[in-house]
Amino acid sequence: SNADRDSISCIRDRRDRGGSVPVCRHPPPPRITPTTMLGSPSPREGGPSCTLPTLLLLFSATLSFTPRAHALRPSKGCGTPSRFDKTPTVYEIEGVDPEFGANTRTFVAVQPEGVDQSTPVSLLLFFHGQFGNALVTADLSDYGRLGEKHGFMTVFPQGLGNDLGLSLCGTGWNTGANGDADTCTSAANSQSCCYNSCSRLGKCTITEKNCGWSTCYDDVHFTAELVEHVGDRACIDLDAVFVSGASNGGMVSFTVADGIPGVIAGVVPVFGLPLRGHLGTAPAIPYMFLSGRQDRVVPIDGSLSDQGWYYVSAVDAAAAYAKANGCSDDTVAVATPYDGGAIDLACTEHPDCAGDTAVLTCLYDGGHSLPPNQIGEGITVWFLSRYMNATAQQRVAIE
Repeated sequence: SNADRDSISCIRDRRDRGGSVPVCRHPPPPRITPTTMLGSPSPREGGPSCTLPTLLLLFSATLSFTPRAHALRPSKGCGTPSRFDKTPTVYEIEGVDPEFGANTRTFVAVQPEGVDQSTPVSLLLFFHGQFGNALVTADLSDYGRLGEKHGFMTVFPQGLGNDLGLSLCGTGWNTGANGDADTCTSAANSQSCCYNSCSRLGKCTITEKNCGWSTCYDDVHFTAELVEHVGDRACIDLDAVFVSGASNGGMVSFTVADGIPGVIAGVVPVFGLPLRGHLGTAPAIPYMFLSGRQDRVVPIDGSLSDQGWYYVSAVDAAAAYAKANGCSDDTVAVATPYDGGAIDLACTEHPDCAGDTAVLTCLYDGGHSLPPNQIGEGITVWFLSRYMNATAQQRVAIE
């Protein structure tokens, strides 16, 4: 294929290319050393000294997360044997990009043990950061265990690298900002990349990179294909598909939620915000943003990042979702099971939203890194549990 491809370090199995057959298994490839380039993954940390949250806390409230009841919308895979394994496993999907035609993509799926294929489960898509690897991300995350305990399936899509092998920007996600030279400074532009796919679309050249940092393959279209692909091979609730991701993966979570709002039921970006001018149209779905207060790779206050990139502020992102959901413009403090601790985690919400939804911003002491002890995964599932379907058991009492 002509796709920009990331190579995954494992032995490929070419059996039955017509189905969703594992193409590599554990053990995972060597852990990738994180960098601090645009939207890159970082290790978990306890965080530096405490600072006050940047969002106004008007008064304290308790957010009630009683699981909602909703009619299930079973996927085509219901009633058939699941094609996915119970441990993190890489699969291939043959898709068709709107610009570049047929291409092969990969993803990691984790199916919870003991799932009844006649009963749809919720689906969580988690996008890795820049330079990331889906199998490593799955191996490091706690979503497999949480999905096993609470009855949801997790899929980790794999981002693309450059097909010519000449890019220093690695694997990542197209958030629609390629070719927009107003998203970074001239110094940052000199360190950005013109991927072959973007060059073919006239968005950049070797000398005029225009703040490029990803391929120009359509990752929103890929996500829509992926949901359909998984739903044809596993029993999922098509009204309970959620997206999250860290860093560049958090950025593309905004893009996907905007691009296919009828498919995505809730979004949780993690220390990833849209580049300036690329917030898009916030859909009326539940939203929670999670980030370190001291992050200078993707600053939450909308200031210029240390690497020379301009991002939407966390306040403006939450305000867009609050408007879409009919919430108040004000923010109030809201209690969660993960408040305080060494990282002083604290959340605010826009109250009085229309319908059964919520808009939260949760901050902790730390930089461009996940909070320690799988707190990020825990609070994400705590938030989304209200919107997961009735097959997820013990959803609120998450340790």
